[in-house]
Amino acid sequence: MGFFDKMFEKKECAICGTELGLLGKTKINEGYLCKECAGKLSPYFHGYRSSTADDIREQLAYREANAERLSSFNPTRTLSAGRTNIMLDEDAGLLIITSQSR
Repeated sequence: MGFFDKMFEKKECAICGTELGLLGKTKINEGYLCKECAGKLSPYFHGYRSSTADDIREQLAYREANAERLSSFNPTRTLSAGRTNIMLDEDAGLLIITSQSR
């Protein structure tokens, strides 16, 4: 048993089960995340390294549900203040605050 045995030990993503190599993984509280699963997390989801796999799954499910809601968002009015836009979907009673024009 050598010094590097643990480094080359096979690991898999705690979310999707993909086998992970030496690079391209992120350590979390209960194992590792692959690059694809880590990329799906919100940039505003801080502290994911100390999160459990269930916390990560919950965040990914929320983002997926939110993406579905966003795809049905139909802006009826847009208010601009500098680079910030407030888009209203008055029919559905929803709003989005964004710095993007579309």
